[in-house]
Amino acid sequence: MTHYIAYGAIAISFLLGIYWRNSQMVYLAMMGIVLGGALIAFAGCASQPPPQPVPVAVATPAPKPPIPDDPYVGLPADVADAIRNNQSPSFHHGITWIWPYSPDLQYPLYCQPLHVTEIRLQPDETTDRHNVQLGDSTRWGILIGAHDVKLFPRGTNVAITVPGSQQTIPADPNMTTNMVITTNRGHQYVFNPVKIGKPLTQAVSFYYGDEVRTQYAARQAALKQEAQVQ
Repeated sequence: MTHYIAYGAIAISFLLGIYWRNSQMVYLAMMGIVLGGALIAFAGCASQPPPQPVPVAVATPAPKPPIPDDPYVGLPADVADAIRNNQSPSFHHGITWIWPYSPDLQYPLYCQPLHVTEIRLQPDETTDRHNVQLGDSTRWGILIGAHDVKLFPRGTNVAITVPGSQQTIPADPNMTTNMVITTNRGHQYVFNPVKIGKPLTQAVSFYYGDEVRTQYAARQAALKQEAQVQ
């Protein structure tokens, strides 16, 4: 705006200078005004800020899909091999039976008086007293841990004497029952029969073939998608 006013002043001063050019003093005064206006005009032009650069939109790359962990990592080699080959055998590792999980299977438990049988759940799997059901809670007892359930007979099918106490537990012929465990992962384990017998089932755990294969397929799909993005 300033430079427009200065340009107008220059023009008027120039015209007046021509009109009064015969008067040297007036002419010099007019020329001074012209020069002053020119300086103001140039100063106004110099004070104008440079134009701001137009922001350029930068495309944000799409986030990479998360890659699921390999479900085979951490599994015993024989268990992993069985799952890959769509097989479901039982395995005996030390004192532990490893069974294939299915809600449609019934698993036998052979217990002994004065011994505890441990049912091991997954590290992220829990249950509580409302979700562990015993057919005969009078003759059988349970202890629920963070990720396991311990089962023991309160009685015996043959009379036994407790060592060191001289106490005899009379025989009870009805030491057979069943048990159902439901967990936070939606698994339901059915144990039947649960009875006193040999060989003693000291500990059991499970593997989950269908779940592992599903998780592995999801991992492969995520890896393939990541390769296509790259």
